[in-house]
Amino acid sequence: MEKEPWSKRKKIIAIISVIIITLAPISYLFVGSIVYGQIAASDPACGSHDENEPEEFWVHHYNGTRIDSFPSESFWFNGSQNVTIEIPDEGISLDAWWNKGDDGMPTIILIHGIRSCKKNHEVLIPASMLVDSGYSVLIPTLRDHGDSTRDDGRVDGGITEWKDVVASWNWINSTHDIPKSEIGVYGGSAGAAIAAWAFHRENGIQAAFLDSSWYDFERLMKEELEFSGLPTFLGGAGVSYGRLFTGVDLTENPPSEAVANVGDRNIFILGNIPDKRIRIHHATDLWNSANASVSSEGFVDGWFSNVVLEEAANDGPYDHLVTMVVEPDEYKNRLVNFFDTAFMIERN
Repeated sequence: MEKEPWSKRKKIIAIISVIIITLAPISYLFVGSIVYGQIAASDPACGSHDENEPEEFWVHHYNGTRIDSFPSESFWFNGSQNVTIEIPDEGISLDAWWNKGDDGMPTIILIHGIRSCKKNHEVLIPASMLVDSGYSVLIPTLRDHGDSTRDDGRVDGGITEWKDVVASWNWINSTHDIPKSEIGVYGGSAGAAIAAWAFHRENGIQAAFLDSSWYDFERLMKEELEFSGLPTFLGGAGVSYGRLFTGVDLTENPPSEAVANVGDRNIFILGNIPDKRIRIHHATDLWNSANASVSSEGFVDGWFSNVVLEEAANDGPYDHLVTMVVEPDEYKNRLVNFFDTAFMIERN
C-alpha cells in the first residue's frame, strides 16, 4: 500500500497539534472551574448549627449529629442581642450577635470559618469563655454566609471577608463607644486566616488569637487535594480559573504576611499536632514568622496542642479545631490569659 506523501502527513500532524493545543487549556480551565467551585461554594444555611443559640447550643459532628461527650450546657450564656452591621460602601449587611460584658472590659470579635455562621460552636464556645470572664463579644456572620448579605455567592478565603472584621471593629467603637485599642479579634480555621488579614490591614487591632489558621493558601490547597485523593496540580487550575473569571486570587492575603507584621502588637498561634486538615507546620511557620517580627513592645504566645477527638474518629473533624472541645479548661485559661495580658487586665 502506498504511503501518504510526507507533506500531507505534516498537515495532519499540524491539525492534531492545533486541536491539542486548543483543547488543553480549555480542559485545564474546565477542571479549574470544578475545583474553584468546590473551594469557593457558599451555603446560605449554617448546616447542623442552625439549631444553636448562645442560650442553648451543642457541639456537632460534620454529619450534623451532636457530640454528646461535650458538656455543652456548661457553656450556654445569656444576654446576647441580634444586631445588624452595615457596610454602606458595599451595600452589605452582616447578621451578628452582640453581648455586653462588664463595664470597662475590652471586646473581642469572633470570626467563624468557611460555610459556617455565628451559630457554630467553634465561635460560641470561645465566646462563652470570654463572656464568663467579663469580656464583651461580637459574633458576626460573614458575607455570603448565613443570614448576612449574599454578595456573589462565593467565599473568597479572606480576600474580601477581612473587610467584615474591620467593619465590625468600627461598629463596636461607634455604637458602644469602646476604644478601638480595646477591641481584639479571634478566629478559627478560615476564620483565623481572615482575622489574621484584618490584623494585618488594620494596624489599630492590638490583639489576635488564631486557632488553626493556614500559613499560605497554595500549600493548603495542595494538601486538601492530597487529602481528597486528587492530583495536586488541580490546585493551580482552580486558582487560575478564579483569577481569570472572578477576579479573585485565592493566594492573595496569606496569613504569612500578617504574622510578619506583628511589631508592638500581640498575637496567639494555636495548632493541633494531629490535625489532618490544616497540618501543624502551618502553625509552626506562623509561630516562627511572628516571633521574628514582634518588637519588644509586643508579644507572641502560642500552643501546639496534641489532642484527638475520639468520638469523631470516623466522621471528622479530623482533629481539626477540636482543642476547645477536648481540653476546654486549658483552652479557656490560655484564651483569657492572652487577652488579659494584651489589654493589661488585672484580676484579683
